[in-house]
Amino acid sequence: MTQVNRPSFPESRRAFLRDRGVTAPLAAALPDPALFPEQADDYPRLELMRTEHEKEGIIPPEKAYRMMEWSLHFPPQAKFEFNLEEAMKLARDAGSESMLFYSHDHWGYALYPSGRGVRHPNLVFDFFGEEVELARQHGMSAVAYYSLQFHHQIILSHPDWGWVNEKGEPQSERGRPARMLAALQRPITLADAVRVRLTSGS
Repeated sequence: MTQVNRPSFPESRRAFLRDRGVTAPLAAALPDPALFPEQADDYPRLELMRTEHEKEGIIPPEKAYRMMEWSLHFPPQAKFEFNLEEAMKLARDAGSESMLFYSHDHWGYALYPSGRGVRHPNLVFDFFGEEVELARQHGMSAVAYYSLQFHHQIILSHPDWGWVNEKGEPQSERGRPARMLAALQRPITLADAVRVRLTSGS
């Protein structure tokens, strides 16, 4: 692992700072040298963190110290030829306690079996379901991301629902059609973001 250089402080750092005119409150606010171990080879001490967190079992997303988002958007020609099991192990080894998976991407494709949504043309299995199952097997909670505003499939079916410019023409982005919904029944706010918490019992 790459050596991380940590700042070093003299034994009496408060005296050192006081002698140079630094006020006591500022000197007291400086980090404790004990927080910066001399040997940083094991930083950020993932093994210790894993051991402590494994005692808790699967940690809910809102209590996780590290969530990883897999921002996967698959254009129509994409193949699903990668090792989800290995990728999940790598996410866990990187210290992730919770995973955010796309259940419905910006192309408008459902990444799970759906009777209503348009499934990705090259998807022959429950991609989203497998991600969630593997996350749980590796002791991580899962959160679903469902793209509302960016939705190519709806715009292809209902062009009049799309985002238009001031002339009423389909909006473009970098020379391509920007297939985004112009409006829903009410404005989308951060609180409206669809992130379904997936608990182990659901």
